[in-house]
Amino acid sequence: METENNTMVESSQLESCKQELERWKELYLRLQADMENMKRRIHKEQETHINRAMEDLFTDLLPIVDNFDRALLAASDYSGEDLSAVASAKEDQLVQGLTLIRKEFAHTLERYGVREMTEVTHFDPELHEALSQIPADNNTESGTILMVLEKGYWYKDRVLRHAKVTVAS
Repeated sequence: METENNTMVESSQLESCKQELERWKELYLRLQADMENMKRRIHKEQETHINRAMEDLFTDLLPIVDNFDRALLAASDYSGEDLSAVASAKEDQLVQGLTLIRKEFAHTLERYGVREMTEVTHFDPELHEALSQIPADNNTESGTILMVLEKGYWYKDRVLRHAKVTVAS
């Protein structure tokens, strides 16, 4: 009888230990899942913070790109007829140098996910900011972009800067 009681007690203790083990296993698995979820959430938050910082940096750099474009446009519009041949040759070298710097700058921005908006034919308030309107003539449809005053840019799949445009009304 005593062996039966001992066996029943041992069996009861064994069952109790198994239940306790299962409870600890379940707790461990929950904690492990929570840890994985936390890692994913932290990684996503870090990525969001990095993207915001990059957007701020690129937004600050875009006026430099605009100024390069303006300088190159001014140099191509300028007629140096009254300058000597030496000054003209130096001016050509300067324009070539500015062009190379501008291309390198654009290439670097593209490498980091910044790209110029190229679809600038019809006004879209999500992408463009209308700075002025000009009455449309017979050949021009209302809402057509007539002139891009400042280029718009994408950063990854978000608008980094809206294009500033003149629109036919």
